[in-house]
Amino acid sequence: MKILTAILALFVGFKAVAIEFTNGFALETKEGTHVGFVLGSPSFKVNDGDCVFMLQPTTAEVIETPLGIIISELKVAGEHPWKKGSGGIVVLAGERALLTILHDGSVLDMNGKQIGKAKPLPIKNSAQ
Repeated sequence: MKILTAILALFVGFKAVAIEFTNGFALETKEGTHVGFVLGSPSFKVNDGDCVFMLQPTTAEVIETPLGIIISELKVAGEHPWKKGSGGIVVLAGERALLTILHDGSVLDMNGKQIGKAKPLPIKNSAQ
């Protein structure tokens, strides 16, 4: 039982670490359809920075989803500040949260409603 608990703790801990040490996320609807990306500068491994959004829909229909609409609006507006909070990464407009990426990969809108999922982009190993 102790081994199972240790394995589960390692898996959960790895997921949180993966989100904190990435330069960006692929963004998907709740159903798993790719919508676009968010890229952080300098990266999401620091406590705050700026980010940009890119809309890259796989179908025309995803543009009209809540996540597609938000990504489109954020892309047009340009760079946005972000901060790391206790629950994850928060994209801001002043002090107001526009979008939140939780440690479990859930993407929330400004009202706290889940509108999608975020998958950390792979980190390129500079030794290769």
